[in-house]
Parts: sequence; structure tokens; C-alpha cells
Amino acid sequence: VTVPILLALSGKFALQRSFSQVSRPLVMTNVYIIMSWAAHFVPPAPWGWGLITISLIMYMWASIDMIVWVRDFRASTRYDLPARDIRCAMAFGLILVFFAYGVVYLASYFGMISSHTELMSFVTMNVVAKLGMLVLFVGIRSSQFFDLLVDLLVNKSMPFTRQRVVEGNPGDSEPPSTLPIVH
Repeated sequence: VTVPILLALSGKFALQRSFSQVSRPLVMTNVYIIMSWAAHFVPPAPWGWGLITISLIMYMWASIDMIVWVRDFRASTRYDLPARDIRCAMAFGLILVFFAYGVVYLASYFGMISSHTELMSFVTMNVVAKLGMLVLFVGIRSSQFFDLLVDLLVNKSMPFTRQRVVEGNPGDSEPPSTLPIVH
């Protein structure tokens, strides 16, 4: 469940890619996850190795597609888009997170770590990846609001003249008047 959500958030919402661009790496990633899982249930040679090899190739292919997302995003957006670099870093971060998942998977497959260590590693990486994406999306949104406020408040030409209040007499019924300051 984590992978499709993270890929959709990164590709469709952060990098503004079309669904057709996002769908191929999304489907490939889900397929290679299922294939690598299936490798645990077939004899190690040659079918298990074949499934793992195909899974690794599909990971590389999906990663290349994600790099293309970033390239196309940078080419099609203006330079001052809020959090432009953070959006790109999000896709690269996912590639690294999925690589870390693969390392843990292979370490478990080859018996280098226990199933408990594998489980704790996956749970930890899931939590860290989701919190990291949350922080990045909050950063993107706050950057958008910051740019909006700057545009509304600072970059608008508003006439401003200093005025000084002229005190009236205490018994006057008229309020004090304002006069422009002359230098």
C-alpha cells in the first residue's frame, strides 16, 4: 500500500506529471514487488533467481522513469515555482528508499539478517518514508503560501503617505484631523 501512494503523490501531485506518465512506474513497481515476494515460494534455482533478476531490472526501469519525471518537470516549469527543488528531491528520495527496501529484501533472502530484523527494517523504513513525504509536502505547501503572501503584501504597488495627527481641542466635537507630513 505504501509504494503506490508514495509514487502517486510524488509523480502526480508534486511533479505534476500526467497519469499516463505515473502509471507505468507505478504498475512496474507493484509487479516487481509481487515477483520478489513470489521468489520466496519457488525453488531458489533457477526460478527464484529469475524472479529476483527480473524484479531488479524492473526496479531500474521504474527508477529511470522517475528520473524522466524530474527531467520533464524541470523543463516544463518556471524557475521560481514554489519548492521546485524539494519536489525533485522527493522523487530521488523515493528511488533511494526503494533501493533500501531492495537491500533489506536481498539481505533477508540470502539469510544475512533474520526475519525479525527484516520486519523491523521494513516497518521503520515505511514510517520514515511516510513522515519524510509528509514533511516535504508541508514544505511545498508552506512555500506556496509564503510566495502568495509575498506576492500579495510585498510586491504590490500601494501608495503610502505618512500622516501626522493634529490634536484638536478637548471640547471639540470633531475628531482630530490628519495632515500630510511635509519635509
